[in-house]
Amino acid sequence: MWPPASKMKVVISERNQSCKSVCHKNGFICEPEFFPLLNKADALKRAGVHCKKVSSDKVEQAPSVDAHGVCLLQSQPLLFGCVGQHPNHQRVCPCRSFTKGQIALCDNCA
Repeated sequence: MWPPASKMKVVISERNQSCKSVCHKNGFICEPEFFPLLNKADALKRAGVHCKKVSSDKVEQAPSVDAHGVCLLQSQPLLFGCVGQHPNHQRVCPCRSFTKGQIALCDNCA
């Protein structure tokens, strides 16, 4: 896998905030290649998300968690994306570092 999975930094967004936005705010970029690694109940738990219930759907804001603790996983991998947001959901975002002037490379990946 490129970039290496060890370079993933999981960041939880605010409600109605995209992964692109929250990763950038934290000095990272959103890495779509990592979404399949996060799109599992056990991965959300390791990221510190407490799911009272887990469901899956074809929506652009998954993976995410709502205010009631319902975790939403993506059922259609083609819909993974960094720009989806929802007023009632916090995104669980796969961020990574990047080399200034060359976002294709993460710090210390080579």
